[in-house]
Amino acid sequence: MSTYEYNWTWRQYLDKAEHGKRVSRWSSSQDDDLEFRGTRTYAEAINFARFGWKEGREELQTALKEANQIERQEIDPATPLDLAGAFPNVPVYCAGDEFCMYSNEPEPIRPVIRLAVTVKANAVTSARYYLNYGAALCSFIQQLELAGYRVELNLLMITQGGDSQMRALICVKEADQEIEIDRLAYALMNRSNQRRLWFAIIEQHLDFAKICGVGYGYSVGPKSIRNKKFLEGYHVIDGLSNDSRIKDSMETIEGAVNAIEKEIEKILEKISLPSQSC
Repeated sequence: MSTYEYNWTWRQYLDKAEHGKRVSRWSSSQDDDLEFRGTRTYAEAINFARFGWKEGREELQTALKEANQIERQEIDPATPLDLAGAFPNVPVYCAGDEFCMYSNEPEPIRPVIRLAVTVKANAVTSARYYLNYGAALCSFIQQLELAGYRVELNLLMITQGGDSQMRALICVKEADQEIEIDRLAYALMNRSNQRRLWFAIIEQHLDFAKICGVGYGYSVGPKSIRNKKFLEGYHVIDGLSNDSRIKDSMETIEGAVNAIEKEIEKILEKISLPSQSC
């Protein structure tokens, strides 16, 4: 089994997709097919990814407003973490974060939550699912940051071809960045992210492309990852992969908000209570 693993910033991912040398005999990333690929051309996909997708931004803003109006539990203020303190937050320490100590300093560093979210789905997944999932995620990121957390948002991209796998974590929002609706609308909702840019990455790996064949492999979820260290320190919210237990909830904005709320509650339970051992 061959494994290709990457950890990119959004800019690195776009540079690789746009300028990397494609060596596969197939060129699905370049084909015309608006309905399947999400944009009319590859150039349009790159343009949206770099400079914003007006239609998607407007849709996400509308859905985000609706999501914010749905009743949910308040999030308790974050217990601040620092480089030094009385005792550690062990899960954060085990994740390798140097800001892992509970501190009572007047201006402590706010704790970071690193999210890894799935945006790859099969061809029959409705655009509505992407929109509701994206709006719910953005709504809770805003709520978490108002409660004193810093949230880093990463796309989790995984393709399976035979016994081989290509996967990447792509950071679309750093912990100290504010939400950029333009970027997140494209990254979370536009199918061309998966079916043009990610396809272009596959086309740059000859051996993997041969294994995947003309169908470009299968979109799989985080359960397929055997190397657990790849996601160490990240909290996974899988909303769109075929075997996601919450995918059906993405059919409505209310269902998406309720499902993501439960995932956020689980994450906060993991990181809020200090422990004596790893």
